[in-house]
Amino acid sequence: MPPFLTPDWIDALPGAVGAVSAPDAVVAVEVGSTKFAVVVRDGVLVEATAGPRAEAECTFTATVKDAQSIMNGEVAPDTAFMQGRLKAAGAMDTVLALLKWSAGEDFASARARVQAVTD
Repeated sequence: MPPFLTPDWIDALPGAVGAVSAPDAVVAVEVGSTKFAVVVRDGVLVEATAGPRAEAECTFTATVKDAQSIMNGEVAPDTAFMQGRLKAAGAMDTVLALLKWSAGEDFASARARVQAVTD
């Protein structure tokens, strides 16, 4: 199992998450000094790549501590966003759609699948 935020962990995301009901999007993520992007198409996390992604529709930024709290289920992403612990930039319609999705059971399920492959 790869450690959280390592290149191997990023590579494992599509296989771990698989089908989700998230809106189609290209999303950049910055956690501490780690940058990666995920692509959701037709309800499936089809790609995760290390590094920035120029065509990202939005970017979510968090500290490592806050990202771990989100991944552990200690705080919901929408709550972290309202508290200023999760920042967002870019297409606000995409940001809001993703935050709405993250408040549902499908996100909790996807988060659990990622935790299962995280050291």
